[in-house]
Amino acid sequence: MMANHKDDIGLPDCSLRYHKSEVTSLIFVTWPLRSQTPILISGDAGGVLVCWDPVTRRPIFTFNRNLESRVVAIQDLEDGLIAVLFKDHKLRFLQLPNKSLQSTNSKGCDTNELAAPELNEIYKIPVNTLNFANFLLQKIGERSYRLVCTNTQDSEAIDIYTFNLSDMHSLKRIYKGVNFSGIIEKIPNEPPASKADKLGIVMKFIERDGDIYCGLESGYVIGFRLHNNAESNEDNISSSFNFIEIVYVSSAHYPNPVLDLSLDTSNGDILSTSTADQIGIHRNFQLKPNVKEKFISDDSGFIKAPVDMTIACTIFQQMPMSKLSHIVPLNDCLLISSWTGRTLIIRANEVLAKISKSKSSVMVSESSQGSFQGENDTKKIEEPDKVSSLAGYPSPAGQAELGHESDIKIRPGQRRRIKNFLEKSWCVIGYEDGSIAFHQIYLDQRVI
Repeated sequence: MMANHKDDIGLPDCSLRYHKSEVTSLIFVTWPLRSQTPILISGDAGGVLVCWDPVTRRPIFTFNRNLESRVVAIQDLEDGLIAVLFKDHKLRFLQLPNKSLQSTNSKGCDTNELAAPELNEIYKIPVNTLNFANFLLQKIGERSYRLVCTNTQDSEAIDIYTFNLSDMHSLKRIYKGVNFSGIIEKIPNEPPASKADKLGIVMKFIERDGDIYCGLESGYVIGFRLHNNAESNEDNISSSFNFIEIVYVSSAHYPNPVLDLSLDTSNGDILSTSTADQIGIHRNFQLKPNVKEKFISDDSGFIKAPVDMTIACTIFQQMPMSKLSHIVPLNDCLLISSWTGRTLIIRANEVLAKISKSKSSVMVSESSQGSFQGENDTKKIEEPDKVSSLAGYPSPAGQAELGHESDIKIRPGQRRRIKNFLEKSWCVIGYEDGSIAFHQIYLDQRVI
C-alpha cells in the first residue's frame, strides 16, 4: 500500500475474507510448531474465531460453536494457548491443535470452503460483559493465572480471581467490587475542576511491568499493584498483608471516556486515546514496590496510595483526527484508527499513509414513477466502512532468515513467501463488513 498525496487512499496489499459479520478483534500470536512465522487470530460479532496463515492467506484453525455471541477480546497466553472473552459472559481458554498446518499447502480453494480443524476449549469462566471492557490475565504459576475483569454486577468495579487450568473447581475470587473512587477523592489534583465526581465504567485493561492499568469512562487512567503476602479470599482478607496499591493516576482525557490503551514495548510508555484529537502518553517511571511506605487508604482499608501521590501530568501528542478508537505502537510508528473509518500510519509526527475502505450506500427513490429529469434517480454515496479492530506486525530486523521449523516441511517457493512477509512491517485492519485488510508500511513514503 502506497500513498503520496493527502487525498490518496491506499489500497490493501491483500484482503482476507471468511467472517460474515464485523471483525471485532485481531491479534498476532506465535505457535510452538512454527515459531518463526506468526499466526493472525481474528474474532467476529457472531462468535467465530479464525486462525490465519498470513503468508498463504488461508485459515488453518477455526472455532465456531454457533454461539451468536460477539468476541470482545483475545489475549495470547503463549505456547499455543489463547483466552477469548465472548459476549455470552464467558471467558474461554482455547488451545491450538498440536498438529502440522496441512492447510498451508492448499491451493486454488476459497477460504470459506476450507475445512480447517477446530480449536480445543479447555477451560471456561463466567465474566461480566455488560460494558466495553476487555480483561487481563497474569501468569502466577504453572498453569495458574490471575484474572482481572469487571465486577459481575457493577461495571464500575473490578473483580480479581485466581485459578488453575488443571483444576475445574479452582476458581477463587480474591477481591470483589474494587472501586477506586474513594481513594481518588483523597489524592490532590490541580486544577480541582478536573477531578471526576464519578469514575464511570471500566473501559480497558492493560499490564505494564506486572502492574495493572485501567482506562475509565471518566477519562482517568489508573495503575495499581497487588500486594498479596498472605493466603486469602474475598471473605478473609487482612489489609496489613494483602492490599491494592495505587501506583499511577492521570485524568488525561477527563471528562471524555478512554477508548483504547496500548503498551509501547520499545520504551514502556502506555498510550491512551479518547474522542479528542490527541493521545495521552503515560511514561514508565519504574515505581518500585515498598510495603513500608506511608499510605493513605480508602474507607475499606484495602486500597491504598502513597501519601505524597498526586494526579500525574500527562504528556499529549496531537493527532490529525479525533474519535480515536484504536491505537497500536509498531516500532517507531503509530497505527491509529477513528470512528470515522479512517486509519493513519504516523511516524515522527508525519503521516506516512491514510487508509480507508469505501462502502457503497445506495439511496433508492421511493416513487413508483421514474423521472426523466433525474429528480428521483437512484443516488450512490461513498461512505467509509467502519474500522472495528486493528493490529500491527513489525518486521523483525535482521531476523528474516529462516532456520529449521520442526514438523513443517517448507518448499523453496514457500520459504521465499515466508521470508518476503517477515521482511516487511504490516498494518492489519478489521472492518465492519467482515473483511481484513493487510497494508505494508513504507517508512520512506510520506503523505504530503
